[in-house]
Amino acid sequence: MNRARTIGCVAGVAGLFAASAVEARLPETLNFNNVTAGNVNQTVVEAAPLEKEVGYGDFDNDGDLDVVVACALADFGARRNKIYRNDAGTFNEISTTAFITGAGYGPGFNVADVSRNALLFDYDLDGWLDFIIVNDANSAGDAGRTKIYMNQHPGDVFTGFREEGAGSVNRLGPNTGGAACGGTAEDFDGDADVDLYVGNYPGPSQDTMYFNNGNGFFTSVTSTHVPTDGDYTVDVSTADLNGDLKLDLLISNHSANKMYLNTLSTPNNGPGDFSTTNSNVGLGGPGTLENAMEPGDFDNDGLRDFYWSNRTGNADKVRRNTGNNAQGQPQFVDVNLPTNVTNNRSVKATVTDLNLDGRLDVFVMSDLARPTVLRNTTIAPGQISFVDWTPGSAFPTGTGLSGWHGAAFDRGVDGYPDLFVGAFTNQDHLFDNADSSELTEISLPDGAGGVKMLPAFFNQSPLAISGSVDATAADVYQSASLTGGTNSFIAVILTGLGDYRLEILDVNNNVVSGGNINRGGLQVEEAVQLGISSTGVRKARVTLLQAFGDGDVDQDIDLFDAALGLNCFAGDNAPPGGSNCDRFDADLDGDVDLDDVAASAPFIQGPGVQAVGTYQLEILARN
Repeated sequence: MNRARTIGCVAGVAGLFAASAVEARLPETLNFNNVTAGNVNQTVVEAAPLEKEVGYGDFDNDGDLDVVVACALADFGARRNKIYRNDAGTFNEISTTAFITGAGYGPGFNVADVSRNALLFDYDLDGWLDFIIVNDANSAGDAGRTKIYMNQHPGDVFTGFREEGAGSVNRLGPNTGGAACGGTAEDFDGDADVDLYVGNYPGPSQDTMYFNNGNGFFTSVTSTHVPTDGDYTVDVSTADLNGDLKLDLLISNHSANKMYLNTLSTPNNGPGDFSTTNSNVGLGGPGTLENAMEPGDFDNDGLRDFYWSNRTGNADKVRRNTGNNAQGQPQFVDVNLPTNVTNNRSVKATVTDLNLDGRLDVFVMSDLARPTVLRNTTIAPGQISFVDWTPGSAFPTGTGLSGWHGAAFDRGVDGYPDLFVGAFTNQDHLFDNADSSELTEISLPDGAGGVKMLPAFFNQSPLAISGSVDATAADVYQSASLTGGTNSFIAVILTGLGDYRLEILDVNNNVVSGGNINRGGLQVEEAVQLGISSTGVRKARVTLLQAFGDGDVDQDIDLFDAALGLNCFAGDNAPPGGSNCDRFDADLDGDVDLDDVAASAPFIQGPGVQAVGTYQLEILARN
């Protein structure tokens, strides 16, 4: 993979920059390849529908991330959990070996539980990851108690895990049984160890919470720190939602969802108390049903938003955090999403920056259809936007890739987040984070009128085209004939160091989308997604409106102009410099140096120099 991509800016600038090697770095493209074959080796291949939650962490301290999967057969049938060790990017299941058993310490994964979460943390603070499995009461022969597995590493060599949640070594105490359907582990009380919150549903229904004593042994604080409830909890997640530097809870229920704020209001309880006045906030109506909420700051405004996925009931949505009310409670407004995901039956979502462009993307699983990659195209706080960026070659239409949850993490190959999917049926899957098919404007064949002709890309990998355009003429790219129909769409992203107009045209050059859209901004400049109702041709037209920094205010090219240019490439604390790009934080390599001076050269134009904008056009189409 070419992960150090650059796009060369147009030369021809005199004076200070004449000898500079000018390259402007643009955000990474985004694509995935299915690399399951040869990279995920199961010992048991399932055939029944499974609800799987994927947890990950480096439990053998070898520098790469391993996987533990909590498995439950749909409708409460039991299924054994799974553990994969990462061996140089290949995941080998070791669930049935001695790594997960221990004489006299419980049956390990040999008991078929109905498991909901696998939570990997160093609970006893010895430098090695342990894990907790949150179990349902509907289990075969083990009463559904939540279990903790401690890492065994004599002589600093990993040898396996030993269950220490029952019998003579009971780290979780006597009351972790019950019908648990979701849980999370975080440091809720701020004492630098990891605590446990378990969401329950009727039989009993009261959610429970356990503080870590600092050594991997836990004490129940449910009666003093958790609101009294009778909810049917199906998922739990956590984030600092009101900006007070304490972790709050998002509780997804079959009834109305809840937000529990971590407060200090109850005397002597300290942080980690969710039971005080104004801490229990309702979210959503009684028709919420099976759903999950996953937090993330999608518009980089410092406030935690969340993605709300729904298997039944309401459509998926993003709720944007608009700040706190007078009681210190965060307020939210809904954000529209592409219709092909809102019409889908979604299960769990994973939030991470998939292409390392500084924006949090979303990976959404479905138990009836393909997953969805929602690529974040937000350009400013308060303007959250996404396009569906799910390559058809890796994620074809159908149920073969359906599942309950997928985790995003780098398996240790290239530094980019990959996707490990706990499959609803059959083989678990691994998707490698890869480059798009990369082209250059000049390499494409010309069609009639100088239009650049694109290769076929419907239901294949997305295309990324590097180009440049000046003010004299627009660039036009034409697709091969697209296969339209139900749920078919095309998504186009224009990324550039300039101000552009992106338009999608039909075969007769009529604008079908984007004609009056000008989002301004730098980097992710324009983004369009539209349906394809029938077979036909689409064109993408790129017009340069302005090359940022075209402001040689004293009619020469000197260090003063370089200083103006650096305002485009400085950082959040750079003072305004008079340039028309001083509102942008675009130091693309994380520092301010001569490399940035060189990169700013094309935007500090002298008299008579034609302004030119360089860009990257990405196109994906699929059904």
